[in-house]
Amino acid sequence: MLSESLSKSLGSSRPRELVGHKRNVFSLAWNCVGTVLASGSADGQIKLWSVGMNSREVGSMPAHSKGVDQLAWNPQNQRELASVSEDKTVCIYDAKTKKCIRRMNTPGSNMCVAWSPDGKTLVVSDKRDLVTVIDAKTGKKISSRQFSCPVDQFAFTPSGRHIAFATTQHSRGVVDIYDVQAGLDKGPAHSVHAHTAGCQDVVMNGRNKMAVGSYDGLASVWDLNELICLSTVDRHDTAMRGLDFSTCGEYLISASETLIDVADSQGRKVHSIDTQHTRTVAITWHPTKYMFAYAGDDKESRQYEGVIRVVGCE
Repeated sequence: MLSESLSKSLGSSRPRELVGHKRNVFSLAWNCVGTVLASGSADGQIKLWSVGMNSREVGSMPAHSKGVDQLAWNPQNQRELASVSEDKTVCIYDAKTKKCIRRMNTPGSNMCVAWSPDGKTLVVSDKRDLVTVIDAKTGKKISSRQFSCPVDQFAFTPSGRHIAFATTQHSRGVVDIYDVQAGLDKGPAHSVHAHTAGCQDVVMNGRNKMAVGSYDGLASVWDLNELICLSTVDRHDTAMRGLDFSTCGEYLISASETLIDVADSQGRKVHSIDTQHTRTVAITWHPTKYMFAYAGDDKESRQYEGVIRVVGCE
């Protein structure tokens, strides 16, 4: 079985360490074809990595005056990378030239960014829970919404018609799903009451499945058509720090401060990594291989600060 083979492969894989950042890494993202891994750090730098038998840094960009909070690659262009920061800017880079090709000022300190599947728009949120939709080519605002509740992460559905927001409403986790064409000001088309504590993360796969991570330590997988829960991962004992689907969407990786868990479509354990000493902050699957990268936040010894680890098959 594939799950057994993957479990053995991940278990025998020796993590490769990518060292270069001077401070903690907040975000990791592969480009759409998986040839470059980007990392954004509290040191304000974005680094680009080639990951393989001889993994190495292939580029560095002084991105922001403050920490890089999140990165996102254009799903239609392997060279375009977007970043957001507390310095109230959104930047788009050409990864080949290592230059910023568009810089947009925003009213607040930014936290999250996502591209639409067609690569034409960006969605950005800030610490005041203001969400803005931006035309990626012109940098002009298309629409915005001031949420009255905390918004942690968001993700487009595979069709690009809807966008799901992981929120906390009255101390409970709710995923609000908005129709992008109708505009954010119209209110949610659907609301999924997903968890007993706030939702921390939400990701999609190409099989019309949505995964939600919560501060209650659970990760859940949902059918996007019926909006019903299909499975849960309950092996974490602390809040979720990140989620991602594997290539083809058949496996879910979830990370808390103390554990990285790889589960199959039924929520059954395939592999796990004890991360009590690294406290995972960012995690991402490779888009075509059974390989993932993660980075931690070691505030005690600083031994692992800024280190990225890659686990899996070439």
